[in-house]
Amino acid sequence: MNKVILLGRLGDDPEIRYTLNGTPVAHFSLATNEFYYQNDKRELHTEWHRIVVFGKLAEQCGLYLNKGSKVFIEGKLRTRSFETRQGQIKKITEIWAEKIIFLDPVKHNTQDHSTNDDTSLPYPFREDEDIPF
Repeated sequence: MNKVILLGRLGDDPEIRYTLNGTPVAHFSLATNEFYYQNDKRELHTEWHRIVVFGKLAEQCGLYLNKGSKVFIEGKLRTRSFETRQGQIKKITEIWAEKIIFLDPVKHNTQDHSTNDDTSLPYPFREDEDIPF
């Protein structure tokens, strides 16, 4: 079984690109923290992950996530190879996200999108509704 579960914050704004057939693909980094004790002192270790998201979820990431946004991600590990401009073969391991839960309040920006279409949001939201947090 290949399953990854992460809870963390974005290290940068999502970068949206499109495949040749028009499928949206979002890329961003995610920081997760782990606390441990060493010599009776609490230490923090931050791990950085490369996240890749496809399709409608990628578009939602581009609209509603920013650097520092807190998210819960379920996905799988993927390792791929690529050739650098210098001809070297490099390998990279990424998390291909299959499910993302946005944990910060949605900041609805009417300048970015002119409709109030509830189906495009990660959870139901109306602009005239008070956000309870």
